[in-house]
Amino acid sequence: MSQKNLFELVYILLDKKSVTAKNLAEHFGVSERTILRWAESLAEAGVPIYSTQGRYGGFAIAENYVLDKTIFTDEEKCSVVSSLKAVAKLTGSEHSCKNSAEKTAVQKLSKFAKKNTDWLELDFSPWNPQGKNINRIFNKLKNAIIEKQQVEFDYFSLNKKTEHRTVQPWKIVFRGVG
Repeated sequence: MSQKNLFELVYILLDKKSVTAKNLAEHFGVSERTILRWAESLAEAGVPIYSTQGRYGGFAIAENYVLDKTIFTDEEKCSVVSSLKAVAKLTGSEHSCKNSAEKTAVQKLSKFAKKNTDWLELDFSPWNPQGKNINRIFNKLKNAIIEKQQVEFDYFSLNKKTEHRTVQPWKIVFRGVG
């Protein structure tokens, strides 16, 4: 039994009113009996999961249940939500229709954070004339990292030498000016 699968099962049940064991078994590629064992494990762990019979039956989680103290501390929830908001702002995805699922997820997570999650905002455009260029470069590098693709650029060394380079980026590090 994978802890990842149990978390995913909880999130699915929180997102939907009720899901049949058959649908969950198909989703996870396991037997219905395995789903029953997972539900039993969740109940033993204190997750208020229950099953109903009939045409609209299936597994569900009590409507008032939230993943409040079970996974993240208040400080961790604040950090996660703030980080997601900052990345969405930087990439411009907070206004994008194609990322409405991400926006909804951030809104849902914001409800669980008891502290202010708007303490960080990244915006390069107002004072930096290169702001739009930075956002474009950031998005290109982000996509290259996620898709494991190479990028090409001209590198200017401290010795004022120019080299054309092709690299596969694996992380973006933002360092402030100063």
